[in-house]
Amino acid sequence: MDKRSSPKTAVPFRINGLNELWQITKGHPDVTVAILDGPVNLNHPCLHGSHCEYLSRHGDVLARSSHGTFITSLLAAPHNRNIQGIAPDCHYLIHDIYHETDNGSLYPCNQADIAQGISDALANGAHIINISGGERMAQGGQISPRLRDVLELCEQQGVLVVAATGNDGVEMVDVPAAYPTVLAVGSLDINGIPSTFSNWSNDAKEHGITLIGENITGACIEGNHYVTCTLSGTSFSTALVSGIVALLASWQQSGIKPDVLGIRQLLLSCTTTSLPEDHPSYARLLAGQLDLTKAIEAFQVGQLPPLDAVKQPTSDAEVEPSRYVNQRTFYMNNDTKDESNVMPSQSEPVNPPKMDKVVPSELLPDDPDDLDLDDDDDDEVAPQAVGAPMMERPRREHRVMAHSVRASGTDSPTFNPVTNQGQIPTFDNCQLVLAIGQPSYNFGTEANQDIFKAAIADWHKRLPESMQAFFPNTPFSELTMAAFLLWKEDGSSIHAFYSSQLIWVLSMNATPVYSITPGFVAFSDSIYFSLAQFLGENVGLDIEKYAELTNSISLKKNMIGEKKQIETDTGQEKILGNLKDAHEQFNVKKNDVMRMSLPGYISGSTKLLNGNYIQSVTPVAYGMNNWTLDALVDTVTDDAEYRQTLTDLLNRLYINTINRGQAPEERALNYAIYNIIAVSDIVRDAATKNMQFTNYQVKPSKIQRQNSQMREVQLTFFNPGNTTQASTTYAITVDISAITPIIVGRIDKWQAPISVASL
Repeated sequence: MDKRSSPKTAVPFRINGLNELWQITKGHPDVTVAILDGPVNLNHPCLHGSHCEYLSRHGDVLARSSHGTFITSLLAAPHNRNIQGIAPDCHYLIHDIYHETDNGSLYPCNQADIAQGISDALANGAHIINISGGERMAQGGQISPRLRDVLELCEQQGVLVVAATGNDGVEMVDVPAAYPTVLAVGSLDINGIPSTFSNWSNDAKEHGITLIGENITGACIEGNHYVTCTLSGTSFSTALVSGIVALLASWQQSGIKPDVLGIRQLLLSCTTTSLPEDHPSYARLLAGQLDLTKAIEAFQVGQLPPLDAVKQPTSDAEVEPSRYVNQRTFYMNNDTKDESNVMPSQSEPVNPPKMDKVVPSELLPDDPDDLDLDDDDDDEVAPQAVGAPMMERPRREHRVMAHSVRASGTDSPTFNPVTNQGQIPTFDNCQLVLAIGQPSYNFGTEANQDIFKAAIADWHKRLPESMQAFFPNTPFSELTMAAFLLWKEDGSSIHAFYSSQLIWVLSMNATPVYSITPGFVAFSDSIYFSLAQFLGENVGLDIEKYAELTNSISLKKNMIGEKKQIETDTGQEKILGNLKDAHEQFNVKKNDVMRMSLPGYISGSTKLLNGNYIQSVTPVAYGMNNWTLDALVDTVTDDAEYRQTLTDLLNRLYINTINRGQAPEERALNYAIYNIIAVSDIVRDAATKNMQFTNYQVKPSKIQRQNSQMREVQLTFFNPGNTTQASTTYAITVDISAITPIIVGRIDKWQAPISVASL
């Protein structure tokens, strides 16, 4: 339910000391802040005249979602507008790490998206990087090597990353805020009490602070209207802290690179703990509430703490976010309707709110100055200030928007063949997915887990001793689970029905991303059987040899006569030996990760054993495939040198393009990557010229078909051994309008000077 308040009662927030700091500086153009967020609509009147430029954006359409615009207004809005930004005179770089849907909601991002955004920010001279979002990870998961490397590079280059802790109200901090070199930021209410939705952890006390994050006012977009609204969440605390760092860096600025890492340590040392240690919310304060007045006093006398005060990571094990299942969370969380600030359960996805009334609402003008959110002239009445109470003045009603976007894509439409009879899934009626990952499974409940323990134990004790040693007696062994599900007696798969009792999971970098739910579609039995085969192949179980082994055991049971019995035992041991050899060879090639493609549509959410929810994808059987690089390369060449070049090229391609496969651009990219051998002219041409993959772009295609969505996937390669050689770009046109995309037309190819390529 939306909440509304009049200007008289709407107090956005107050930061003691901010007005005093504004008397000294409102920012400096030599201080650069990168904003990694959703698309930003720079045509919003609150951002007109701001010092913002785009580094990377998804498409050319004006942003329809609010989060990126809201965050940018908190930081960069000029002080002659309705919203006053924290540091309006600084220079801002905008990089979209979230894709927009056609209806203005947001697709999630992953660690690869965040890492790419940080890399771009570093390459373009950012001093501060604001990330008002993050990702949760699975039990035992680790931060991706690529993200870890760019965060370490930030530390080496003296660049500060400021990131939100998350809005789930749990004792964990999301990536990248969990990383020890990142300044993590949690949320407080107006009284300095930690927000109930604000995440925390013991490790974050070493590198995290809290600041007001409830009832924050900023620039929003509603349909074709530019408005202001009030939101709550750690996203907004993070932006305010980034703005304060930018102000202090601007004050420090004197023709040299600002010491933002020193400022990080200053802020961590200038905190207050207003709650007693036995208070239930004490741990949520992290290092404490930022005391800006104290920080200004220390800054005036040059009291910047030494950099060695920050805890440096020594291993992936020190990174906190390994306790919970992956959940890409876009932080736009809010007060609930009972004003308790407790976030809704993940089992009940929250849709974007419906506004009860459009506020200053003329259609988008060509000139943003033609649209003013205030009834009064800017020269007559001072605009609303960020960091100060809203002034009473005659103006159109200020709208408080209760807004929550929970787990990635939970606000997307779902498709159910039972209720959508006569239709097929398309981009018009559901959220389509084409993801690439690895198969795994989850039990869902402890009772189901115990059922599998008992069933596998009963099966295991009936195996020959040589097989008992090969297959561990536990349902947590993927090798054992695959062998159990694929077991045959007298030619029949007697355990196949168990496959439908598991929660099948598609994982990326050991992080559960989607549950796979074939139950909605025809031929689901064959899909479940394929998933069991995929699982076995993913851990090196040779399916053909295993089928031969199970047949030999059935044969042994039916044999009559001592001579035939001995022959069968000998043959069985030979088959088992071949199976073990194949498994050992697989383990030698552990870097040759098996991948599977998952085309389908979002059909709800699934609860895992640890209580967390992930999105459910109903697949289509004809688009599900699995492969390893070794097997792919086998289809192209037998030449050893060429094989290695091709394998290295494909490995880099897969690692650098990992994504969730929901946005049209992601589905097009994944389909092109999955079919990269099918269009083998590209890899053959690149590999024979010793060229390496360097970057990709996905753009709207010049080819258009009725009722279709077309994208052009551009893959660029260059020769690292010859920097004078031109880079080569290959363009693949993909129609992604149906549940399984299709490549259209021929592959285009062009070359450009190496200086022109985006390396």
